[in-house]
Amino acid sequence: MNKLLFCAGVLSGSLAIPASAAMISVDNISGNWSDIVGGQNVSGEGTNEISWGVPSNDAGLQSGYRFDAVETPVTPALDSQFTLGDFTHLNYALNSGGGIQSAVLNLFFDVTIDGQEFSDAQSFSFLHSETQNTGEGCCDDIVTFAALNTSESFVVDGTSYTLDLTGFHLGDSLESQFSTTENGANTADLRGIFTAAQVPEPGTIALLGLGFVGLAASRRRKV
Repeated sequence: MNKLLFCAGVLSGSLAIPASAAMISVDNISGNWSDIVGGQNVSGEGTNEISWGVPSNDAGLQSGYRFDAVETPVTPALDSQFTLGDFTHLNYALNSGGGIQSAVLNLFFDVTIDGQEFSDAQSFSFLHSETQNTGEGCCDDIVTFAALNTSESFVVDGTSYTLDLTGFHLGDSLESQFSTTENGANTADLRGIFTAAQVPEPGTIALLGLGFVGLAASRRRKV
């Protein structure tokens, strides 16, 4: 048992993040929409703004999503929330059945970590709930940040850094859902965070494996 505890301690120590904070800079953020499911008269796929639906409002406006990237460069601290851009839901009354069910936001950016430069693209799914405009259930639509579709880590000096989208920043809270009012543009910050994990060296993994083998052999001898 002592061998197991010792090896687990070694592995835990090897995965600890260095005390010195990494210098992170994010530049050239952009985004476009793809993989749209459902909807009528959908347009704008492959751009930063998509539209859909047959308008039933006096202004003849479609509903849609828009992503406007924040001005760059931004220099987020590790494990701290930062704004990637504005998400806007253009919520206007549509004929029944015209709303989409989901869409994917593809984010593109350059990142520099402790002087090493990377370019990346990550994709995030958004679910859309188009509510009826009169009667029970009227009228706010609901946009839900569903999942990270693709992700890539950046390894610098034995540490792996990952960008995660954390949700909609609304007032003082961070939410996975955004409830949007009818007949207007509803905007929220899209927030992200960089996290880090130490990449274990092959020797550390081998040491842990030997510890488990030794523990199993010890148990067999006791039996």
